[in-house]
Amino acid sequence: HMLEEMGCHVVQKETLADHVPFHNVEQFIASAMARGAEKVVCTEKDSIKLSHAVTPLKVELSVKFGEEHWGRLCKSLSE
Repeated sequence: HMLEEMGCHVVQKETLADHVPFHNVEQFIASAMARGAEKVVCTEKDSIKLSHAVTPLKVELSVKFGEEHWGRLCKSLSE
């Protein structure tokens, strides 16, 4: 949804659970380009495992609820 909210026209998408390998990357890229895609994007984290034809999308996390709890959690993890 984030890309659509930014005004992008999404021609094809593939959603996988975390740590699930994406075996058909080249086929997906070819299909998206055939549908008129200018770029194929993925999360920055997943980009290291994929083709150079995929553009990494930097996503930032912002805690808006429970910020105090989040701070305590981060502090406890760093100890």
